[in-house]
Amino acid sequence: MGQGDAILVQGERGALLIDGGTALAGGVDLGRSVVLPALGALGVTHLDVVAASHADLDHRGGLGAVLEGLPVERLWLPRGALAEPGFAELVAIARRRGVRIEERGAGDPPFAAGDLRIETLWPPQDALARGLGDNDRSLVLRVTADASRVLLPGDAQAAAEAALLASGTDLAAEVLKLPHHGSRTSSSAAFLEAVGAEVALASAPCLGRFGMPHAEVVARVARARASLWWTGRDGALFVALRGPRAVVGLAPARPVEQRWRCGG
Repeated sequence: MGQGDAILVQGERGALLIDGGTALAGGVDLGRSVVLPALGALGVTHLDVVAASHADLDHRGGLGAVLEGLPVERLWLPRGALAEPGFAELVAIARRRGVRIEERGAGDPPFAAGDLRIETLWPPQDALARGLGDNDRSLVLRVTADASRVLLPGDAQAAAEAALLASGTDLAAEVLKLPHHGSRTSSSAAFLEAVGAEVALASAPCLGRFGMPHAEVVARVARARASLWWTGRDGALFVALRGPRAVVGLAPARPVEQRWRCGG
């Protein structure tokens, strides 16, 4: 999904979509052109939960098209989101479509979506009082499917990581979506150690102007002994959560010079 995120966790009886890629007024809408067709190809006919990690357009932008195009039971937003102008359009679509809207955060009980168990680890009730920025107020979810746990931290950065670690929150997961696209401001060594993931996923373009995943993060992931998969290099990523931890990337064909620059 380029610089944005769109992640589906699909069980045998439940489905969660967190984020929907970029959409711009009068322009590109990856929710409509990419996410909805991908969901259809995967046999998804309804979503138990659609979650917007935070208000940045590269995360919540495409979710309006998803709400319009599929039956959705619940829309989850981080605490305080209903007062944020950036969520107003998405909330309006959800209300028009009869989707239940919930603000979620640390301390909420786990939610069962079919055979998926979804835990909300962040943000805390006092996130604004702590002075946390938009990225550090991201909705952080951990999803258990079969015997696998997937940690989805949105664009959380160093401050949120440090607060989660200080709180003693259990962050262990076999699969980690790297926070903030693999930015150097996230994925601290202590955070990676606490998660202990076997597989790390980075959602960032191959030739993006921000240079993510950052080389320092790539090195930290290697030291943590996790295999790194990167959408910009490896394409759309599929991770098996049942049985052996297999990962498949469906990368589009690229010119030789791009493959070299992307490490492929």
